[in-house]
Amino acid sequence: MLGTNDAANIAVGAKVTVGTRVKRMMEAIGPDAPVMWVDTKTNRDDKAYADANMQAWNDELEKELRKYPNASLFRWSTVVRPEWYQNDGIHYTQTGSRNRAEATAQAARNLFLD
Repeated sequence: MLGTNDAANIAVGAKVTVGTRVKRMMEAIGPDAPVMWVDTKTNRDDKAYADANMQAWNDELEKELRKYPNASLFRWSTVVRPEWYQNDGIHYTQTGSRNRAEATAQAARNLFLD
């Protein structure tokens, strides 16, 4: 799952764009394998890991994925709850990690097994 660190890196001036990052991953995976990307969210409003930077990543990710018929997007950002974050506002508590794993697995089942 790419996203959180990528968004923060871009926010502080990384030269590699969202589009380039997505393209590199999709080329490595190939056009025939189904792919589910997971968007990102933090519980911060400052510095590189601010949620505004995560939303900017998510917006660009959604736009870039339209180029790849084998790619789908799971919007974790619409599921995660503030209480699932540790005090740093970035990492998840045990409950948050469990819920993220379960939600991502269910999204993959819905996408790939239906």
